[in-house]
Amino acid sequence: MRVNIYSFILVLCSISCTSSNGQEQNKNVFLTEDEKTELKDNMESWLADGDLVGGELLILQSNDTLIHHTVGWMNREENIPFQKNTICRIRSMTKPIVGTCILMLMEEGKLSINDPVSVYLPSFANSLSGEITIRQLLTHTSGIEDLGYEGYVQSSRDFKNLEEYVDKVGQLGPVYSPGTKYRYSDPGSSTLAHIVAKITGMPVEDFVQQRVIEPLGMSHTLCNLPNNYPERNKISCTYRLRRGVFQRYWSNSQPQTHHFFRGSGGMYSTISDYSKFLSMWANDGVFEGKRYLREETIEEALKGSNVNNSYGFQWSLYSSHGNEETEPSVFGHGGSDGTWAMADRDSRLSVFYFTQSRGGSTRVKLRQLLEDYFDLEF
Repeated sequence: MRVNIYSFILVLCSISCTSSNGQEQNKNVFLTEDEKTELKDNMESWLADGDLVGGELLILQSNDTLIHHTVGWMNREENIPFQKNTICRIRSMTKPIVGTCILMLMEEGKLSINDPVSVYLPSFANSLSGEITIRQLLTHTSGIEDLGYEGYVQSSRDFKNLEEYVDKVGQLGPVYSPGTKYRYSDPGSSTLAHIVAKITGMPVEDFVQQRVIEPLGMSHTLCNLPNNYPERNKISCTYRLRRGVFQRYWSNSQPQTHHFFRGSGGMYSTISDYSKFLSMWANDGVFEGKRYLREETIEEALKGSNVNNSYGFQWSLYSSHGNEETEPSVFGHGGSDGTWAMADRDSRLSVFYFTQSRGGSTRVKLRQLLEDYFDLEF
């Protein structure tokens, strides 16, 4: 049973906020008005100090919005403000979505996460990669390092499609013995995406669309950005910190930076869309009355591996202060262009922070504030 500070607070609020005639008053006091003001003021000061170009913060408790605030610009050069539900490049927040597809196939009996990858991908059937399992890909313990390690200097952009890219990953093999270390790995997550494609016989982006995006009603979420996409004006430009100043490195008028969907990153989404996906996970696999994953699958996925207790099946895991030895109930993920989301399954509290200011420090600053407000430890 998961127990943390949120559940305790909720009980206290429930007791203290009930009037003498038995009618409940507002019991979900997770953010005071002063704390909301402090969060907004901090975002405004980050913008004024040049710590970000633009951003959006949403904090929910169940279906209640505690705060939803935006600052700055989605296109600074054309003075276009960062509005609520601006479409962002969510980068590695793609990983949990592809991981969800793997777990759906597992529940349907089409794979076992303990299977060697070589069962599904012939390029892994060799003396180097033959022992790597799907579970190890999910937990970043496969031994497959990120791009740039010795013998693997090519970028994924240099390959014509996902299959060619992942075949090269299998041929090169792991850098260390599978299952012995945690190393965050984009190629490992891309391999998961290719497994989905091989098993289903369709591009992984089509499976994501059919099984996650459309059923959850994520109407502004994309795996690939068509050149003729009609709502390009709602997509934020992306900026990178260079010599202390944010410079635009991708405009929403340009094609997407990769010509195929990698599965480790690449998706576009909004805060409201991603909140639906995260809510499904936080609600034990159910969203709006429809079950997407079994509760026992969620439980297993949100446990650490034998070599890293802070990462589950394509999810980062967090804990509350003083509860390091209990099962973590808080999980989430970030993206390298500045997006981040987390949810607590006990309190139904969730936080979403979307910027497109790559290399900035405001996500760390926000986490420090959240640690104080919600007794979290990141």
